[in-house]
Amino acid sequence: MIYLAIICALLAVLGSVLPVIPGPLLAYGALWLARLSEHCPFTDEFMVIMGIVTAIVFLLDLFLPPMVVRAFGGSKAAGRGAMVGMLLGIIFTPIGMFLGMILGAFIFELLISKRKPTHSLKATMGAVLGFILGTGIKLALCGFILWEIVITGLGTLLK
Repeated sequence: MIYLAIICALLAVLGSVLPVIPGPLLAYGALWLARLSEHCPFTDEFMVIMGIVTAIVFLLDLFLPPMVVRAFGGSKAAGRGAMVGMLLGIIFTPIGMFLGMILGAFIFELLISKRKPTHSLKATMGAVLGFILGTGIKLALCGFILWEIVITGLGTLLK
């Protein structure tokens, strides 16, 4: 079961970047799998704290990007365009996701919100920053959980 937990945690790290995989939730599930394996004796307190942290990261990932877009003067259209562009860009690797997000935010802000190109560019910068912040906090959490599972689980296996 510890190996299944490690695989889930690895997928969670991948899910921190890909919007189709709920990385933090999968990572927390991996913690439970690791705990059930008896190779990772995580305490109840640790599991509760990690559950709270996971919930906070999950909510931040939902609300932080649109807040950053709005802070940069963008509309909801920029946020939606970034998401559409990112999903379409998945076909073309992570670089395609990133470029799709930029183009989507810019085009939606320009055409749907009917803003000037300079304003649309500013909103696009907000969408990129929001994505980077959201992805960063998800990667930090999922990376930490993967680290804990590997270090604790493999440590007990090697004894």
